[in-house]
Amino acid sequence: MNRYSNIKKMVAGGDLFWSRTQDARMSGIVADNLGDGFMQVGDEKFINMCSYSYLGLDSNIEILKGAITALDSSRTLNSSTSRVRICLPLLEEAELALSDLFSVDVLTTVSCASAAAAMLPLLAAGVLTQNAPPLMVFDQSAHFCLSLMKAVCADESEVMTAPHNDLNFLEDCCKQRQRVAYIADGVYSTGGCANIPELMTLQDKYGLFVLYDEAHGLSAQGVNGCGLVLSTMGTLNNNTLIITSLNKGFGASGGAILFDSSISKPDLLRFGGPLSWSQRINTAGLGA
Repeated sequence: MNRYSNIKKMVAGGDLFWSRTQDARMSGIVADNLGDGFMQVGDEKFINMCSYSYLGLDSNIEILKGAITALDSSRTLNSSTSRVRICLPLLEEAELALSDLFSVDVLTTVSCASAAAAMLPLLAAGVLTQNAPPLMVFDQSAHFCLSLMKAVCADESEVMTAPHNDLNFLEDCCKQRQRVAYIADGVYSTGGCANIPELMTLQDKYGLFVLYDEAHGLSAQGVNGCGLVLSTMGTLNNNTLIITSLNKGFGASGGAILFDSSISKPDLLRFGGPLSWSQRINTAGLGA
């Protein structure tokens, strides 16, 4: 019991906090969007300081126009069909545009969390590591959407949790195991960043596979907003995969998977769970 999560403890520890937060009108707020970070409740206007739209693009007029144009041209909000069978040209156009922007292969998903649900089981099963299931080492501060998948991954391979950014711990794992995968954030929601240069050294030395969540780094850093990981690495190698959000700094909707061309795109689409479902970014989100 509770080897990989403890939901009862989370509820018990957080319920009082959230109740007090709502009583203080710091959560549960329903407000109208005025644009440029301003919102309004009744006659009261305020600046939204808890938004993840780091560049303020969520209300950008050109992005909104792109969403409207896509709806008009596609004549559907969502095809509601598995993309493995049929997809709209708009989906391929959006992914090719993202690939050109970041100079890597890109698949879009309905969210960053669905990208995690798609990729982590494949990684644990060895699909991304030459059919050798790796020891799955999750950073202690890895995002909830990553840690949530520990139990699923444990059905495919052994799962461990590493102290936050403890590369000595990680290197010891690499010395003892043939294949190791490290699951971390590029920029952590709790603050701080992954030590990407040192992780690259471990990749060169031991063949370490690293899966990064770049939800907080995309658009906010790097050339063309490529994020901290890509701006540090220069390009992706065949032992690195990035999942990210297009909702935050990017200002659009949904999530994305960034990967090296050596990784089989058909395998990801056919066996990556949520990638083959009928739910995906709708046409307005793709247009944005």
